[in-house]
Amino acid sequence: MVVTAENGEDVVISLDSAVYDSDFQKLNLAEGDKVEVGYFADNPSPDKTMFPFFIKKDSGQWNMNRKDRMYQPENKPDGNNRNGAKDNFVTAEGVVSALVLPSEQARNISAERGSAFKAVGEWISRLSAEQTPDPGESIAYFYVDDQTMEKFTVTVLTVMGKENDMVFAIAPLAMVSEAAEVTRNTFFFWFLIAMAAACGLGILFSKVLTRPIIDITAVTKKMAALDFGSRCEYSSNDEIGELAANINILSQTLDQTINELQKANEKLLADIEHERAVEMSRREFVAAASHELKTPLGIIRAYTEALTDGVSENKRNRYMQVIIEETEKMDRLILDMLENSKLESGAQKLNISSYDVGVLLKGVFRRFADVMAENNIDAECRLPDYTLTKKFDCDMIERVLTNFITNAIKHTPKGGKIICAAKKNDDGTVSVSVENSGAAISPEDLEHVWDRFYKADKSRKRSEGGTGLGLSIAKNILTLHKAEYSVKNTEIGVCFSFTLK
Repeated sequence: MVVTAENGEDVVISLDSAVYDSDFQKLNLAEGDKVEVGYFADNPSPDKTMFPFFIKKDSGQWNMNRKDRMYQPENKPDGNNRNGAKDNFVTAEGVVSALVLPSEQARNISAERGSAFKAVGEWISRLSAEQTPDPGESIAYFYVDDQTMEKFTVTVLTVMGKENDMVFAIAPLAMVSEAAEVTRNTFFFWFLIAMAAACGLGILFSKVLTRPIIDITAVTKKMAALDFGSRCEYSSNDEIGELAANINILSQTLDQTINELQKANEKLLADIEHERAVEMSRREFVAAASHELKTPLGIIRAYTEALTDGVSENKRNRYMQVIIEETEKMDRLILDMLENSKLESGAQKLNISSYDVGVLLKGVFRRFADVMAENNIDAECRLPDYTLTKKFDCDMIERVLTNFITNAIKHTPKGGKIICAAKKNDDGTVSVSVENSGAAISPEDLEHVWDRFYKADKSRKRSEGGTGLGLSIAKNILTLHKAEYSVKNTEIGVCFSFTLK
């Protein structure tokens, strides 16, 4: 306890002789209490700690009991001590500025303090035998009280940095000894119970463990046969449950992976077939283009050789006109081939704008009115009273309409009929059709009319004109517009149509 006197001086008081006394405990000292204390001023400890002979707080007081005499408050403290010397008693009044007291548990071990002090005495005897532990190290040993025969464990630790300061830890072994004796007496009984429990648990565990392993084995056999539809039904938080869950995940992953590989394989096969079709189409195109170019080149060569050999003026002019006409046909063929190639490769960009499909169809129809009249063809353009505005590339769709009407004129006999029509559908789309009378197209030729250089009439003469690329170009234009297109036989002949979204 530290008492700060009125003059500001701190007095450090040892409470070792007081804390276990009931009179001292009744004082209920706390920091901040005002106390009066008497102590022996001429016999301080090495760390300047004073030993009290009385402590007073309010009306309560604790007095120290000494074997040579007992201090009484009404007597002056001037007696002799046990050594015959005068004691220098000093009293001081002040405020408790610091206080360290043992816990309630520490106060309850006073009955064991005698054995503890005996153990300390034995250790002091060990000091003379040079068994002092090094700083920071500890030594432990057993101590037996020669009177009570109680057993204790004693641990001694030298405090780091303080050569003469040691800490003693003393613990009784009575409870441990009793527990050991009980264990020895009941060991055989508990051994039999443990063995029986172990056998029962072993049988139960083997059954519980074997069943899920059998199920897991069955599932893995199916997985080995590429059957991933089965799943492990065992679910728990142990290792087998985790194994079953991992096998289920593995089965699902393998199933998904194999399905993806199958789809990828199917796509690869489709790509291969597409490449084959493209290659076949390329070869057919080269062959057809070569055939289409071979004829005009042969005519040009023949007439050029005739001009070289010398002919009359009339023949010369006629030959030159033929050469010019064949050259123009070749020019149109090459331009169509280039345009078709741009459309198929996606290099052609659309110039989309809003336009009335009916107005566009009517304009193209009027452009061919004279030609149809010259061929004695009854032509009709059917348009609704309302507008048919859609977003599309006007020039491209005009090219489609031109190809459809031109194709219809070529295949309509004299006295035949051509009907051009446009209408709005219930879903908001606009359909355009060009129907002509005449011979129907055979079913095997219907699916090829959009191909390059394809001719349903194999006997058709060159004099009928055309490059054989018109419908192919129309198909590619409609594909760029994501429009639906078709050709079908009707009651009067053939109808080409498309639908703009």
